[in-house]
This record gives sequence, C-alpha cells and structure tokens, in this order.
Amino acid sequence: MTIAEKAAALLEGLSKRDLLTMPAEQRRRFAAALRRIADLADPPAFKAPPKTGVLLDLHRGERAL
Repeated sequence: MTIAEKAAALLEGLSKRDLLTMPAEQRRRFAAALRRIADLADPPAFKAPPKTGVLLDLHRGERAL
C-alpha cells in the first residue's frame, strides 16, 4: 500500500466531529494541506500567463523596488 493510499484511507475515516475538535488554526492548516493535495491529484485547468504588463512581471517573479 502506497503512502497516498494510506492517507486516502485515513481521510475517508474522518468525521465532521473529528475536524470540529481540532483547534481552529490547526484546522486551517489541515484544510490548506488538503487543497494542495487536491491540486496535485487533479490540477486546475491551465491558465496562460499574461502577455504584457504588471501581471507578467509578477508571473516572472519580478518585483518593484
């Protein structure tokens, strides 16, 4: 059994009650981690980068000084 299969099996066993007993900050981190995994498992549709302007600079990692 792979780690992904084990994690999926554990997640299937979670109940709402389990999640509500977690501290709020821990629950938010858990939700963020699940969103990252969901994006890895089923990537969002490809969005082409902008062709010009500030958004292109940001896409390239450039920042104003």
